[in-house]
Amino acid sequence: MRVLVTGATGLVGNNVVRQLIAAGISVRAMLRGTSNRETLEGLPVEIVLGDVRDAGAVAGAVEGVDCVVHAAALVHIGSGLRDESFAINVGGTQNIVAAARKQDVALVYVSSVDTLSSAQHPGQWINEESPRHRKASSSYVDSKIAAEEVVDAAIAEGLRATVVHPGFMLGKWDWAPSSGRMLLEVSEYQPLMVPPGGMSVCHVQQVADAIVSLCEDLQVGEHFILAGNNIKIAVLWNRIAELTERRAPRLSMGPVSRRLVGTVGDMISMLRMDEVSFNSAAIQAAVDDHFYDSQKAIDRLGYSIPSLDTCIIDSWNWLGENGYHNRPAIGYDAAEQSESVCLS
Repeated sequence: MRVLVTGATGLVGNNVVRQLIAAGISVRAMLRGTSNRETLEGLPVEIVLGDVRDAGAVAGAVEGVDCVVHAAALVHIGSGLRDESFAINVGGTQNIVAAARKQDVALVYVSSVDTLSSAQHPGQWINEESPRHRKASSSYVDSKIAAEEVVDAAIAEGLRATVVHPGFMLGKWDWAPSSGRMLLEVSEYQPLMVPPGGMSVCHVQQVADAIVSLCEDLQVGEHFILAGNNIKIAVLWNRIAELTERRAPRLSMGPVSRRLVGTVGDMISMLRMDEVSFNSAAIQAAVDDHFYDSQKAIDRLGYSIPSLDTCIIDSWNWLGENGYHNRPAIGYDAAEQSESVCLS
């Protein structure tokens, strides 16, 4: 079996590549010319150069494989980079879908829990069947929703595809870094205030394992939530601070402080001509509870949810080992010996 992975240098894509290899599956990785090839150094991977926005390059990359894992995406939680987000996330997906349909190749599409609803009332967890309510608008959310609609429409017309919805992933091989940046910033800057919302923290290795299982046994037309520990952002940030021996946030952002921080972020973005992470769209997204039920994936894919501490420690220690911070590693004896928070 041979699998093409797009986004192979990103957090989920790089973990998928490594788990495919561990399963004895041949891997082809589609990389842009500017991609960091060191992320695949020493791995038995066939590399093809191309951009998912180039239909011809995509068709060539898909030729001869049995399955495509489409993990390439531009992740930007803000109002900027909208045209580029739609070109990559929607246009690239259209090209992948067209090539897969023409060559009768299976597809595992990596969507996000961000295309689903957030909790509408306390205690609610969203599952695959929950009604969808539009989340706070951002270039990433809007483009991923549109891209997922492309895949679902193609499935209705005969495409052999499955859609997965990962939560907030932590773990090893976070080269950018992406979600691991939150750990670095909470530990370094020791923010005084924390947004009031919640998130579903999962381990990227378990997400990758589930994707590999779908490559081997595709469940056509199905959607699978691959989420995790449903916790308030304050709980996550406090635990990061505790494990890294830093000061924890003391205040929750109220409506006034959220508007102020978002406005300041937007103004800085305008002056720098580069949108900062604490923009008004990102602040608004952090108000909601992004809580999800992974029971379907647990039952049908053998998906598992490690403890919150395991997710944090694996990510933090890998980042330190690879030069992203110079603070001490966290010993696993520091991890709480309890089950995951809010397990499905």
